[in-house]
Amino acid sequence: MDTDVMMQVLQYLLGVIPGDIAGNMIAVVTTIVTICTLIIRFWKMPEPTS
Repeated sequence: MDTDVMMQVLQYLLGVIPGDIAGNMIAVVTTIVTICTLIIRFWKMPEPTS
């Protein structure tokens, strides 16, 4: 049930926002998620003694 509402909201927003702006927003969000994933993957855990 919640997925249907979320999908309707997403479809509405993508219909209201012009295509080039929506594409730019998706590119920015994808870049941020990718950078965060790389940081989590390669960030060294602190030493237990520090």
